[in-house]
Amino acid sequence: MEPVTADYVAGYRFETVRRGYDPVEVDRLLRSIAAEFERLEMLIAERSAREDSAVLMLRHASKAAETLLAEAEEVAEGVRAGAHIEAEEVMSAARSEAAGVLAEAHRRERDISERLVKNLEEAEATVEGAYREADERVEHSRQVLAERANRLRIEADMLAHMADRLDLSSESSQGRLIDLTDVEHTVGVPDIAGAG
Repeated sequence: MEPVTADYVAGYRFETVRRGYDPVEVDRLLRSIAAEFERLEMLIAERSAREDSAVLMLRHASKAAETLLAEAEEVAEGVRAGAHIEAEEVMSAARSEAAGVLAEAHRRERDISERLVKNLEEAEATVEGAYREADERVEHSRQVLAERANRLRIEADMLAHMADRLDLSSESSQGRLIDLTDVEHTVGVPDIAGAG
């Protein structure tokens, strides 16, 4: 069986039988179900696009963090070089300045790392929430469509049963008329029109 998609539902054709459903109503329902499928497919595509956007933002944030770390290292290296040059002239002052710059660089590195971890956690929570919401909506839509399909099957069974009963009732009535004619010929019921 083909996977159920909007195109599959919109193009599906039921086998026609006597005393079946009104094809116009069936087609109208199929178009409605197909439209709902299409809406859900678009919703899933939108969710996927949002997730892709979140991943892209995460990559940009990671790149920015790497750039900031590299800059911090460059600053630290520059300060170290300057400290070594100045150390020849004023050893104690250079050591003190280098220690302060290194502490600042580590503090900035730690802040950047904490921000990156926080951004990662928020992005993961957003993506997970989007997945969960999309799954809940898809599951709800599947349940609704399954209930509609089940109701249609039950109604179809009832109509088929009623059609069978009507066919049997019609055949039974015709059989009784034939039996009465046989009885008239056997018993010899007089032909009133002929007797006149």
